[in-house]
Amino acid sequence: MARTAVLTLSLLSLLSCSWAFQPRLATFGKAPLPTPACRGRGTRGAAGVVAAIEVVEPSYNLALGSFVIGAGLLTEAKLLADRQVYLAAQPEVDTKRIGIANIAKIGSLIGGVPFALFGLFLAYQTTTLRFTFDDSSFSLVKADLSTTGKNVSESWENGSFA
Repeated sequence: MARTAVLTLSLLSLLSCSWAFQPRLATFGKAPLPTPACRGRGTRGAAGVVAAIEVVEPSYNLALGSFVIGAGLLTEAKLLADRQVYLAAQPEVDTKRIGIANIAKIGSLIGGVPFALFGLFLAYQTTTLRFTFDDSSFSLVKADLSTTGKNVSESWENGSFA
């Protein structure tokens, strides 16, 4: 029962992450459609021409999906720990079954902690950073649209870092 609930939550979170990419995949190879995820801004270049800058709105789908998978695995580890205590209290239970439950509990902990931490890390980065695009460049900026320093994507020249 618990495994079914964990698996169902994990699949639902993965589906919610994949639905965020469907509009972008549908326009692959075609002219891009304006999306509500981008808002335009303008800046003046060296020649005084206004270039439209698009700022991609944050999406927490991947962070939420990773955290839900991690939380589901940690919940399963807790349920397995409770089952292990129950099995240890039964006099007729073979010790081999207790050992298998212990291995499954450790496996759930090893899998759940990194997923949950990765989800929290992605949520923090999504909150603090934004991607901006214009006709000739891509940059990573802070949420208030101030620069983060030298951008790796701006220093790439002829296949090597300048």
